[in-house]
Amino acid sequence: MNINDVTFTPFKGSGPGGQHKNKTMSGCQATHEPTGITVRIDGRKYHQNKKKATKQLERKVRDEHLKAQQEDRNQERLKRLRDHRTVRTYNFVRQKARDHRSGKTARIEDMMDGLIPFHKFSTQGEYDD
Repeated sequence: MNINDVTFTPFKGSGPGGQHKNKTMSGCQATHEPTGITVRIDGRKYHQNKKKATKQLERKVRDEHLKAQQEDRNQERLKRLRDHRTVRTYNFVRQKARDHRSGKTARIEDMMDGLIPFHKFSTQGEYDD
């Protein structure tokens, strides 16, 4: 994370801490401009709050970046699976055929006899493995 992409905005503190906290600009809001992620830290000392806000913001930006990378990897993986996916599996031991696109199963004999078209499996004779 580039520190030049971060905007620090002071604000008046609230909550417990006495008059000093309530009347000084000791809170710190850090905003990462490219992503729009914002962190607010409210304490008695601005410089400590700024360090804490920077650390939290770095963590959030890194997590967001890793999440985006993971999502890209998942999309790429799903695309590869869709492109090279098995269309149909024949299990001759059980005399069943499964269409992986629709998830339906039919007897091989019925399909070979023409009772069930290859492109349309009927819901009759379905089974779960």
